[in-house]
Amino acid sequence: MHENIAEPPERYKPYIVYRTAVHRHLIPALVLTGSTASSPSASRNCMYARMLARELKPATAQQVHRTARTAFGEATKRGYIARNPVAVARPPRVEEPEVDPFEAEEIERLLVLALSRRNGVRFVIALALGLRQGEALGLKWSPGCTSPARHWRS
Repeated sequence: MHENIAEPPERYKPYIVYRTAVHRHLIPALVLTGSTASSPSASRNCMYARMLARELKPATAQQVHRTARTAFGEATKRGYIARNPVAVARPPRVEEPEVDPFEAEEIERLLVLALSRRNGVRFVIALALGLRQGEALGLKWSPGCTSPARHWRS
């Protein structure tokens, strides 16, 4: 029945992330607390502390928190519960790692190595434009184009 509460998103990966959050974290937390109306502190202490104790990353706890907040919000709107127990709970803070940029010599070695490999130009473009791997792989240019940097489109 819970599969029918929300339509699956058009993209498959977000659906898997939400489904994992529900089945691996939310449902077990509800079973342990024995109630869907647990207090925000109980939600946080039980669920988030267990996640961190299992050495999951705080970003995972934040994703689960967003999914729980949305799910309980929908349950509140539909009248299944009186209030959203996760609305005031706070997930663990996510520390943003400091970016350690490449040195000029490292960039030069990377460019030489990339250009000596098949499809290495994608690494050069990714480095030049600051693209992630999936973004670089998603770039397309016209067939027969001799200069992809001039004709690429996303």
